[in-house]
Amino acid sequence: MRITITAVLTLFATLALAQTDVDWKYYGRAVLNERMGKTELTCFYDENSIDHPTSGHVRVWTKCLDQNDMHSFDYHSDLGKKIIKAAAQKIVDLYVPPYAHIDGVSFETAKSMIGDEQLADLSYIQPDSRIFYEFNCPGKMYRELSISMLSGREDRPTNWQYTSPEGNGATLNKLLCDEGVRKMLDIERSVERERQEERKRKSEQR
Repeated sequence: MRITITAVLTLFATLALAQTDVDWKYYGRAVLNERMGKTELTCFYDENSIDHPTSGHVRVWTKCLDQNDMHSFDYHSDLGKKIIKAAAQKIVDLYVPPYAHIDGVSFETAKSMIGDEQLADLSYIQPDSRIFYEFNCPGKMYRELSISMLSGREDRPTNWQYTSPEGNGATLNKLLCDEGVRKMLDIERSVERERQEERKRKSEQR
């Protein structure tokens, strides 16, 4: 009975997280080394969770999904069709994933990122990791405030570490701390909201 209750609670928690107001953005891939082998992950940060607790500091939630879970997702289901429709609308609206602004990618790669972001937003895939980061932008440092893995959770902040000039840490640092990038992304989000509101008004007038 205990296993059944745990499974049910985990399911409801996952559903609740998937239904909250999130806006997951692609920022890179990672490999998790486990006893059973390697797990390839696709990682996202939640644009809506970005917070500035003090001047020069940024906090953000991230999650990484198992690529096998993403590839095996049923796009023929009602939810799958909803995800495809949402991704297609993004492409029609000329949306550009934030990652594409800092690292030139092809149109096909950008479309794939858009699809992955919508899958992260709308699906109920359980993350292999969920990490709450804080970045010290002037100092080019970061720490993990909360780490949740399939194996367990740790809510004790880690020590500050310097951000590597390469890799996912450098990508997140640029997406969150670079003033030029942030201004550009803020403008795009404003335009995207205006388009959404315009579509809503047109839909209500029908």
